[in-house]
Amino acid sequence: MTKRKFKIVLTGPESTGKTTLSELLAAHFDQTLCSEYAREYTTNIQRPITLEDIRLMHDIQMNKEASSWKLTSKILFCDTDVLNFKIWIEHVFQQTPDWILKSLSENKYDFYLLCFPDIDWVPDGIRVNQLDRMIIYEKFLEELENANANYFIVRGKEEQRFTNCVTAIDNFLLLNS
Repeated sequence: MTKRKFKIVLTGPESTGKTTLSELLAAHFDQTLCSEYAREYTTNIQRPITLEDIRLMHDIQMNKEASSWKLTSKILFCDTDVLNFKIWIEHVFQQTPDWILKSLSENKYDFYLLCFPDIDWVPDGIRVNQLDRMIIYEKFLEELENANANYFIVRGKEEQRFTNCVTAIDNFLLLNS
């Protein structure tokens, strides 16, 4: 009998703790982490991001995710997802390319941890949407609601945020394993 595997994604606006939480959760559950490629890519370019850059980051991220999925025994924690790319493109470029809609329909996640912007903004030279975090959060929430996705809103400071995620994941696994 094949054991069921799950994709759990941390998503939401910039500077809401997604990377930290995804690393902590993967370690806590001793499972596979697919890190965010966009951060690595954007750190190394010294010009404005283009739609072509986003397409490249998306394609590499999806390849990383597919490779990571093969390695996981039960849970693949994803430190970004297609929805993140879609909302970023819509917010920055005011368009939704067909390729992102196709990817959104093809790449499914079992459980979303939507990070609420209730922690301090941490500038890092890459983040650009400090004043738009709540607007962007609302876009994520609307998309998840419209997709009838299984999600949990992550709130709280540091340790409480992590504890809330662990409880939500434990409950999700209990209901779905």
